[in-house]
Amino acid sequence: MRGSSGRRPLWLLALALACAPAGDGDPDLILTDGRIYTLEAAQPWAEAVAIADGEFTFVGSTVEALERRGPNTEVRDLEGRMAMPGIYDLHVHPVLGGTEVLLQCLFPPTAGPAEIEETLSACVAADPAAAWIEGGRWTSNFFVEHDIGSPREWLDRFSGEVAISLADDTGHNRWVNSRALELAGIDVAAYKSLADEGALTVHMAASIAIPLVAGTLDLDVDALERLREENRAANLDADHVKIFLDGVPSVARTAAMIDDYEPEVPGGPAHNGELLVPPEALHAWLQQLDALGVTVNIHTAGDRAVRVALDAIEFAREQNGATPG
Repeated sequence: MRGSSGRRPLWLLALALACAPAGDGDPDLILTDGRIYTLEAAQPWAEAVAIADGEFTFVGSTVEALERRGPNTEVRDLEGRMAMPGIYDLHVHPVLGGTEVLLQCLFPPTAGPAEIEETLSACVAADPAAAWIEGGRWTSNFFVEHDIGSPREWLDRFSGEVAISLADDTGHNRWVNSRALELAGIDVAAYKSLADEGALTVHMAASIAIPLVAGTLDLDVDALERLREENRAANLDADHVKIFLDGVPSVARTAAMIDDYEPEVPGGPAHNGELLVPPEALHAWLQQLDALGVTVNIHTAGDRAVRVALDAIEFAREQNGATPG
């Protein structure tokens, strides 16, 4: 395991300590002429050390260290290089690291949408018959930094029939395309399936995400009616929709507030969150949905979102009248 110079690299120091023969009180190993970081506050740096039975027996100058040399002591000249006590990495994934480098489609956490698309497109083109392509790692803040309406549909645009599964930089989140969900069996109407099998033993109301006409804020009534009929069953009420009007008032600060949030840093920019649906669109949706006999559930976390939602409900009542019953 020696290099061409005949010197062992410093990372073999621990192995050398374990294998060096012990003498009668003499050091097994002396390191000389180095810059040795001792981790001791009183003497953080030294030129030489002597080691016996895996323990440091001397820390100081090269001259003094060599005075302790015995007949079986190995002396190693560091030639000015740095050495320090061993560093232990207590949590590693060597197999995972190897499989990622050898088998996966990789891009750095700093990659934006354009770089990820270019990388994945090249991986798909290199193996279009693959069942799965795994890779990553996207930054866990990716969807905050980049406006991607549907991450699944975005991957679908260039992944063809290949299932894509991408880990984030923490290793705890996955970004997948439609083919991956299909192969994983995550493409069924779970509650409807249970109802059809007679296994749904409680009364449930299922909320359908608002379907829109592509590229617009217009409610896709035909799609909504189809989803209602497809999912209606005994014990399953599909006459509900869910609208997300804002975010959350946590560290993300995406809940729509009347007053601004406190700036994150003194003198920094201020904002009051964001409405995900313009008030005029929400008014139109509620009027249409109410007329169709659909119950609307609205996520509102901020006081501004609550006010906008109540205004839309009032508008629907003014246009359609009170709901019977």
